[in-house]
Amino acid sequence: MFSRDKPSDLPCGILNDWDLTGKASVSHNTAASRRRTGTPPFMAIDLLTDDPPPHLYRHDLESFLYILVWAVVHYESNGQERPRNSILENWTTGDLVDIQSQKMAYLSLAHAFSAIMGAITPAFKPKLSQWISPLHLMFHQYKKTQEAKNVAVLLGRVPEGWDEETAGGTISYEHFMKALGESPDLDC
Repeated sequence: MFSRDKPSDLPCGILNDWDLTGKASVSHNTAASRRRTGTPPFMAIDLLTDDPPPHLYRHDLESFLYILVWAVVHYESNGQERPRNSILENWTTGDLVDIQSQKMAYLSLAHAFSAIMGAITPAFKPKLSQWISPLHLMFHQYKKTQEAKNVAVLLGRVPEGWDEETAGGTISYEHFMKALGESPDLDC
C-alpha cells in the first residue's frame, strides 16, 4: 500500500498484513490472536510452526526480506511477471517445517544464498548489493544470535538482558534502515 500527502510528494510504502489485525487491550501487549496467519513463503521463520510465538515487529521486517527476494526473482523492473522460478519452489511446497528449513538454509548456508541470488532478474542485480545482501547478513547474524541464546537457555544460562522484541538487539527498525542505507527518519 502506498500513500502521498500531496500529489507532488514521493510515495511512501507501507507493508500491512490485514489478517493479523485484531482488538488489542491497552493492558495486554500481545496480539489479540496467537493463531498463525500469513502466506508461508513470506512469513518469518519463527512463525512457521504449529505453535507460533506472539507476532513481533521483527517478524514483519524478516517478511519484507522474503517478499523482496521473491519479487526480484519473479518480476521484471517494469512489473511484468516472469515465469515462476523453481529456485524458490521449496518456499511454497511441503509443510511448515519444510518451508522453515528451506528458509533457514537460505539465511545460514552460503550455497543456498548464492543459488537464489543467481536467479535474480538482471535489472534487479544492483539490489543484491544495495539491499538484499545487507538484509540477508543482518538476518543471518540474528539467527546465529538467536540460536546461541536458545542453547544457553537449554543449558540453564538465560542470557541477561535478552530482549525478545529485537532478538537481543540484533533486529530493529533502525538496524533495518541502516542495512538499506537509509535514514530511520523518513518523512512518511
